[in-house]
Amino acid sequence: MSAAREWRQEIHLVFGAVAQQFEVWTNTNCACHVHVSPGPLKGNKYTWDQIVRMANASFFWEEALKTILPGERKTNRYAEANATTFATAQYNAVGRDGWGRVFQEIQRGATASRQFAAARYPAGQAATESLTWFGYVMAGVPLGHPDPVEAGTRYLSSNFYPLDDLGTIELRRQAGVASAQTAIYRVLLALTLHGSALRYDFAAAASRRDDPTQKELITELAGVIKEMPKTCHGDRFVKWLNDCAEDYKAGRKEFNEHEVNRREDALHATDKPLPPVPAASSSARASGRQRAPSIAPPPSQPAATTRPAAHRQPTTAPTQMPARPRVVSFLIPPSSPPPTHPN
Repeated sequence: MSAAREWRQEIHLVFGAVAQQFEVWTNTNCACHVHVSPGPLKGNKYTWDQIVRMANASFFWEEALKTILPGERKTNRYAEANATTFATAQYNAVGRDGWGRVFQEIQRGATASRQFAAARYPAGQAATESLTWFGYVMAGVPLGHPDPVEAGTRYLSSNFYPLDDLGTIELRRQAGVASAQTAIYRVLLALTLHGSALRYDFAAAASRRDDPTQKELITELAGVIKEMPKTCHGDRFVKWLNDCAEDYKAGRKEFNEHEVNRREDALHATDKPLPPVPAASSSARASGRQRAPSIAPPPSQPAATTRPAAHRQPTTAPTQMPARPRVVSFLIPPSSPPPTHPN
């Protein structure tokens, strides 16, 4: 899904199609994971400088980001802070030593991953393997560990595992959605965090001995959204950020499941309707295929790819069937039993 194309309409199309047959519902077992990458094609890969910047940002903005998220996403075993597995001592000593030591440790991990892969693998494999091992290193796995998959974890706020095969970084922190509009806000938050990481002056921040504030984060993301393509404008994103800051501030009562879904249903009521399917062209008729609106996401551009959720219908029908069956967004790791909080 490309941020420079009409990606928002694609999200509206998907939600519109699902809502024709189902009631969409979310709860604290749900999450919205967004994959980001630097461009729309497979050849648009992250440079190592960009990868290090993304890692720097995942540590630097951690506390500020939590202030605009609901309670179940501030601390979640399926989206742990990256500092729980890597550069933990340096992160905990920011108040004494500053951010520079955290950034240096991330750079050291990147350099060590590249050197390890170059020494261990053939030239044709080393580039990919260095990305694989950097993902493991960020997950707390020592270089050369005999079973890095078992030793590491992808359940981090910023998951670097997909770098090697997908060329993306997975941002796992955000809550579930039940409307196209909220999904769009989630994508915009991921895109602006991505854009901030690639432009932020971490060298200037190295001497700081405190966490950036919520106000700093919102100001930074407001600056990033202005630089993004016009296809990312028009949703009052900065107002949404400020609304989140108010809704999820410390001491405020959390919204319960039904309150969240009432809000989502109100947003869903404003979703754009599906456009009519275009008539088949003569060439389409000749081939026996009919053209329809594409709802499969194209390759990304500062790219954001919302991770599709596996939807499930109730297996037991209630006494009074609702007008539409309920769909609950539910992500479960492959080949794993359903955990208590799968995201």
